[in-house]
Amino acid sequence: MRNLTVAVVSAATFLMTPPVAADHIPPAQKFNPFAIYQEDAARKRYADVYKIATLLEEYRSVNGHLPYMDDSPFYELIVLAQPEVVDGIWETASPFGFSLRKYRPEMWAPVLEQGLGRDITLPLDPQRGSTGFYPVYFVLMRRDTETAPAHYAVIASFDQPVAHSHPLDTGRGHMISVSDFKDDVFIVPVTRLQEFSPEMISHILEDGASADKAFGYLNQ
Repeated sequence: MRNLTVAVVSAATFLMTPPVAADHIPPAQKFNPFAIYQEDAARKRYADVYKIATLLEEYRSVNGHLPYMDDSPFYELIVLAQPEVVDGIWETASPFGFSLRKYRPEMWAPVLEQGLGRDITLPLDPQRGSTGFYPVYFVLMRRDTETAPAHYAVIASFDQPVAHSHPLDTGRGHMISVSDFKDDVFIVPVTRLQEFSPEMISHILEDGASADKAFGYLNQ
């Protein structure tokens, strides 16, 4: 798989205006099974990214630091995806073109559970194969350095443009980055948790719960 780079271009009005609760995911074309699948996947992805970011914030609030895997000064990359997609990521030295350490979901879950004192079921991107973009949630974390304080980014790709997303230069796919990074760009321009209104959060989670049922077969 090639490195992920992003074309920061003028976005559609849908992406430029602050999203309201009902329009974070555009409706799919009727009678198009692939588009309908990707709409359901997008609703799950959006909710999952929000849940992962809030989980990181909760862990840091309880433990005073992010849920790191080791003491490395490099970025840690947690790859949350279906097993065959995770295996494909492992064949890539670094999907972002800079040094990092990669970890699978089953390696990270015990760290979260120990720090939070409860069972954790990590959300995974539902798609089993690539269709021009990485069907994966990337969780990047880094400790304090001389150039930046400790920070995280939760990154997901979508088949269609969604609220706060930016197009990939591959010509297919869009990406969002929910992050507490001190700058306004981490891989792509970042969205901060504070930017989501209570109404939008409620709608995102409601949509996500409905989409989880549609993809329940993945857990069987």
